[in-house]
Amino acid sequence: MGESPRPKAAAAAYAAAIAAAAFAAYALTLGAPAFYDDEVFIQGNLVFSLPLDRFLAAVFSRDYFIFTGERTYQPLITLFHYLTHASPAAYRLAGIALHALNAALLFLLARRLLRDDGKALLAGLLFALFPPCTEAVAISSFKGHPAALSCILASLLAWDNVLDTGANGPLRLFWGIAAQAFFLVGLLCKETALAIPALTLAWPRSTREKLLGAIAFSPAALLYLGLRFLFLTPIPPPEGLVGPGRATVLSFGWYLAKLIWPHPLCLERSLPGGWAWPNWAYAALGIGFIAAVTALRRRPKALFPMAWVLAGILPMIHLIPFANYSPVADRYLYLPAAGFCLLLAGSAVKRPWLFILALIWGVSTLRRGAAYLDREALIRQTAACAPDNPRAQAMLGGFYVDRARDYRRGLECFERAFSLDPGFRTRLDDPGLIHLEGSPYILGMLKLKLGDAVSAERLLDEGIRKGPTAALKLMRGDARAALGKEASALRDFEEASSLAPSWFLPELKSGLLRLRRGDKKGALERLERAQALDPGGIRLQETLAQAYQDLGRPAEAGRLWRAAAEREPGRSELWARLAESLRERGEEAAARAAYARAAQAAEDALERLRRSEAAQTQLLREMEAFSLDLRKKAGKQ
Repeated sequence: MGESPRPKAAAAAYAAAIAAAAFAAYALTLGAPAFYDDEVFIQGNLVFSLPLDRFLAAVFSRDYFIFTGERTYQPLITLFHYLTHASPAAYRLAGIALHALNAALLFLLARRLLRDDGKALLAGLLFALFPPCTEAVAISSFKGHPAALSCILASLLAWDNVLDTGANGPLRLFWGIAAQAFFLVGLLCKETALAIPALTLAWPRSTREKLLGAIAFSPAALLYLGLRFLFLTPIPPPEGLVGPGRATVLSFGWYLAKLIWPHPLCLERSLPGGWAWPNWAYAALGIGFIAAVTALRRRPKALFPMAWVLAGILPMIHLIPFANYSPVADRYLYLPAAGFCLLLAGSAVKRPWLFILALIWGVSTLRRGAAYLDREALIRQTAACAPDNPRAQAMLGGFYVDRARDYRRGLECFERAFSLDPGFRTRLDDPGLIHLEGSPYILGMLKLKLGDAVSAERLLDEGIRKGPTAALKLMRGDARAALGKEASALRDFEEASSLAPSWFLPELKSGLLRLRRGDKKGALERLERAQALDPGGIRLQETLAQAYQDLGRPAEAGRLWRAAAEREPGRSELWARLAESLRERGEEAAARAAYARAAQAAEDALERLRRSEAAQTQLLREMEAFSLDLRKKAGKQ
């Protein structure tokens, strides 16, 4: 098809401006902490702590899904997160860079389609600033979407070069290899790259060239499908699969509506029940879109963006059942948004209006990026915009429990989540164990934290009757210990240990309870087992050291106190405990040295506190002076 006649230097300047707009729109997210799925699947993912050779052997094996827990095949994204998981700023920066690249590549594709650099500029700019892209750009767990789109755009541009190059030239071979390579890389990032063969059929070329494109990309697509469904070991499908039917009709219309009016943005979503407003509008919008695609079948330049939107939406509307508490999601708009921006840029809408729209979208994207800096506000907004979504309510409950330590409000949120779906379960990352739990465990734990051990025991009894797990047994042991049922609590701890032999926490709790009951020998045996299961746990080291100290074994206590103090040298109490154990053993010189280290640590902590107070006092003085100056200028003094 060839490029727009505008000089390449001007095109490069336009592409750079579009990329710069994308970076500016998302720059605020670089300072945000890891959040949402990134906390669990990137920062909290234990597979990323494996040695590189073991990690690569597992990722590129038949057991990818079992090893990673992913539901889609994206080994290159998994490898990227292995390399960057410790740095949220690094993987966020990569997400912004990918999005900026995609906006620039879309501009280049639009030049070929629209033959007008002004319209192509608008296509790239609109996509760079499209607000729902924020979720796929800022949350790295969804990086497969922008990575796949990069490969789709690069592959389409390379394939168009194949069609424009001489039939026997080496350049044609080069671009053909490049197109296939981009396609294969895209497939290893996200299955949405499978849209490429469909898009070549819609690309405004002759029928022969369209068929040639579809045929050229088919072998790689078939190879991928064989790898995905025949070679890789599947995992059991999750509960709550949503299949074709009402969800298909409504989600199709919902995605179209959000392309047109992308507000409000939300991390979790729910579709209204029944067929009242706005569901009938979603259905009507879907029917109207299909009718428009049919009517435009003889206008290839108008049809291509519509086909792009359709190809981007179809995988997300439950034609193939998938499980998610959000039947629709902002991130799934990433691929269709590129087609929609092409459609807008090539439409009859006057350019000034489209530039105004881009500005409005840019402001909205900036505001959304700023929201990621305030975790509490973002979680509250999510729960408010998805009141019927149990995961949204559980997110808010988790914030109150983990961050605010407001167990009563957390309990209210989780009770609301379980009322929406009694079978809802959430992932918990306890020390030494990752597990999924439902209402008996979550509500029982919160009741116990609120001091209602009777209700906690009743809830946990109910959960154990349905199916005993180590976590349920351990929590019931805590409840029974709080009620004074120490013998029953010990049995629960022992049973929890037998259900999860590699988990140190049951042994630790059993040891502490035995120590309280005066069973020093049994307590020490359990505490030593716990340390063997978790040798790096500093709090466990402290507990075991104190047990040795209480049992009159200062040598063992001193060894553990020293190890703990050297790991956290700023904690004066650890050095003081070490000094006590050394003095008890008659090592007076070493004890004095340890006391000196304790005193130095305490003085350092006090100095930090003084500096903090001085900084706060200085800031207060500056604010008072500023306020006084403003009052003077306002004539109020």
